[in-house]
Amino acid sequence: MAEELPGRPATPGTRSGNTWPGRPFTSMADLNRQALAWCQEQDRRMHGTMGERPCDLMRDELLNLLPTPGRLQKFLR
Repeated sequence: MAEELPGRPATPGTRSGNTWPGRPFTSMADLNRQALAWCQEQDRRMHGTMGERPCDLMRDELLNLLPTPGRLQKFLR
């Protein structure tokens, strides 16, 4: 039996119940597993506008967040 999240929306414009209609889940752990799998799948898709995969962009961005050796030395003195 699929579990639905009960309750009324706290504010207009929000929704309660199954966030993914047509996708049953048996527990919150199952819902979390499905959500993580969906996010990972979307992350590996080729983005239509940018023409790149978000996971590749994130990897490149994380590498650029590292300080350059010269800037790092400034803080190690």
